[in-house]
Amino acid sequence: MLYERKGTLFRTFLALFVSLVWQVIAGASIIPLETSRSGFFASEGYDVTPDGSTVVGTISTLSDGVRAFRWRRNSGMLVLGQVGQSIPNDRFIASSISDNGEVVVGEAPDDRSGFRWTESAGFTFLPSPFGNTEGRANGVDAGGVFSIGRAVASTGDRFEAVIWSGTSLTANLGFLSGTTSSQALDISADGAVVVGYCNPNDHRAFRWTAESGMVSLGRITGGSFYSRAIGVSGDGGVVVGRARSSIGNEAFLWSSTTGMIGLGDLPEGAYSSAALATNFDGSAIVGYGSSASGQEAFIFIESTIQPLKEFLDGRGIDTSEWSHLQVANSIKDDGLGGFWITGKGINDNTTNSEDAFLAHVENNVVVENLPVDVVWTGLKQANLSKDSVVGATYELRRSTTLDSASAPIVQSKTGTGAALMFSVDDTGNTSAKSFFWIVRQN
Repeated sequence: MLYERKGTLFRTFLALFVSLVWQVIAGASIIPLETSRSGFFASEGYDVTPDGSTVVGTISTLSDGVRAFRWRRNSGMLVLGQVGQSIPNDRFIASSISDNGEVVVGEAPDDRSGFRWTESAGFTFLPSPFGNTEGRANGVDAGGVFSIGRAVASTGDRFEAVIWSGTSLTANLGFLSGTTSSQALDISADGAVVVGYCNPNDHRAFRWTAESGMVSLGRITGGSFYSRAIGVSGDGGVVVGRARSSIGNEAFLWSSTTGMIGLGDLPEGAYSSAALATNFDGSAIVGYGSSASGQEAFIFIESTIQPLKEFLDGRGIDTSEWSHLQVANSIKDDGLGGFWITGKGINDNTTNSEDAFLAHVENNVVVENLPVDVVWTGLKQANLSKDSVVGATYELRRSTTLDSASAPIVQSKTGTGAALMFSVDDTGNTSAKSFFWIVRQN
């Protein structure tokens, strides 16, 4: 009994500790996913779930080479293994994860196989049109149903972009005219849009839907037709990647209205950038560029490309323990107007050569209800107190619908660090009204 009670107390303490740690890191922050744990010396995050609870990628071990991992906020790092079966000690990459964190897809060494992994079933190697399992899986849709990648074509002498449903081959996507090989690199949230590239004779980016088939995305004005579509927005409307412009290899954005446009590069480096991922509506893009520090992670937002580290610093996130952020591989909306971003960088507080990171960028606009759910009719007057942060803007608004951007402002004040007083006088107003604050963190 004593042992059981001790175990229960320990588990309770551990659960509380993990919960408290997550409350700290779930705010605006950047953390390493693997510290100086025995046997591991480098890691890289490739994808993250929208709630920021789960990241997948690769981790380098001293004994097993490069292995796929799944990191969870409540359980830490798990090196993926096959249920009831040993896995060779060579390179496995976890490329993508479903939104609920249950389905992981990736590649086994040297195109030996694309795989689908779940905790209950372990690895399932995905079939090719040729009848073997040679290929790779690069992405999975939000629901974990459809995954995409490349597999040996039915002729057995080339690779072809494919879609799997669960563990079954669903579609061969074919090739652009004049090419003989293709690969799918990303899929939209609903599985309807697939992007990738065809080769040889210069790589050519494509976008595929069941209705239109495989369509070339063209080129950056003045550049060549060398391009790769690497990421697609969750809604399928924006494609990002890397193309050859008149200056050099350049990150690009494509939409049906803009065509392919270059995003530029970071200053002071050799001209070489690539856009690797974008959020649901294509409004924020991440990848890597070239700066005076070498390869460096960037974010492209509000029509501006800038180092990710600089952007995080500007949003009040402490990046002082990171001397360098090398690449950002994935960005997901957090549902509250902010983002989760994962990639790799150099953390000065660990002995690893590189660490996977998870960054949370919070929205700078927060909607807050009154302390009680107040709906007022008729004669009502009140003085309301609101704790404030220096420099933030606090707008008290009145509307029948909370969160309404058109809701009239009752009063607006700038934070002083002390409590702000707001006066409400709804005398004679006979219609129901809800009051709420909009807080703008400047």
